[in-house]
Amino acid sequence: MSGFWHTGILEALLLAYVSLLDIGERKIPNWTSAALLPGSLLLGYGLWGRDSWLGALLGLSVLLALRFLTHGGVGGGDLKLVLSLGALSGCPGILYVLGCSGCLALPAALYGTVGKKKRRRELPFAPFLIISLALYLVWVEMA
Repeated sequence: MSGFWHTGILEALLLAYVSLLDIGERKIPNWTSAALLPGSLLLGYGLWGRDSWLGALLGLSVLLALRFLTHGGVGGGDLKLVLSLGALSGCPGILYVLGCSGCLALPAALYGTVGKKKRRRELPFAPFLIISLALYLVWVEMA
């Protein structure tokens, strides 16, 4: 796994870029998801084996269900991004990442709905997903 450090650095830089794009433009371009997925699958397979594929599919399934339940409340960019994050965190890890990102996003969502009347209802979710992934990977490394 130590031979893939350069892939990890490129993934981290691209994830930071995706986060900034989602904050600024509320959009995650398709090319970023396409660029992230191969490296995520490579790194995830090195870390978790087959669980990396299961993590990608599980994360996508959970966000697809949320998208249907909220009538489009989850954006397409978040769906594509969670494929890569699921591959990086593995099958049990993606559940932690999704749960933690929801908890991190909750105060921002509540702040956006309480107070001033004309606030945007859209919440960039990618930064919360990426921060949660980083927390999970640090937690796994320390354990």
